[in-house]
Amino acid sequence: MDFFPNRLREAINRSPDLAPSPEFMAGLRKTLVEAQDRQARRRHLRVALGFALAASLLVAIGAGTAYWTYAARANALARAAVGDHLACALKMNLPERGITLEEAANRFGPAFRAIQQVPAADVQTAAGVAHVVDRHSCVYQGRRFGHVILAYRGSTVSLMVTPADQGASDRSIRIGDMNVVTIRAGRQALFIAGDTSMNDLSILAHAIFGPLARELGGA
Repeated sequence: MDFFPNRLREAINRSPDLAPSPEFMAGLRKTLVEAQDRQARRRHLRVALGFALAASLLVAIGAGTAYWTYAARANALARAAVGDHLACALKMNLPERGITLEEAANRFGPAFRAIQQVPAADVQTAAGVAHVVDRHSCVYQGRRFGHVILAYRGSTVSLMVTPADQGASDRSIRIGDMNVVTIRAGRQALFIAGDTSMNDLSILAHAIFGPLARELGGA
């Protein structure tokens, strides 16, 4: 049944006039190669885009996880500072008796010695005078603080110093009924906490944190 198609194909192949020219065949081969190259490049591009998207997602997930871990540590440290303010300065019911800053400096490091003189007994601020009531070192839930209690704007507020670990950042937040302003100075985290307005607390923090950070140096 394919006799005539075969004879026709053989006749075309034998005829110089009907056979495809070398130029045509070369152009056809070039077109086919270019088409294959374009398909290969598209496949490679799709694969590369897929890898890039996957890498971007992994970076985003990693960065998000790192941020939330860091934020959780910072919040936990701020909550510990507020807990120390409440338990020590306001309720005075810590289970462990406080010690002097000099003793704390000798036993736990020179950072505690810095707050023996800074802040001064009376801190002048644009919002009024903050008067130092007491200086000591105390422990709240296993964390040791250098603690300065001040009377300010009709309230009791606390300046606290504790090792920063990996959970400290410059921020102002509210925890329960207390406002907290914190910065990191060297290896220490500095907190001022109280139920005064955030604006008044920030003014006091501005007056204390700079001199205290200089006094701490690299401690």
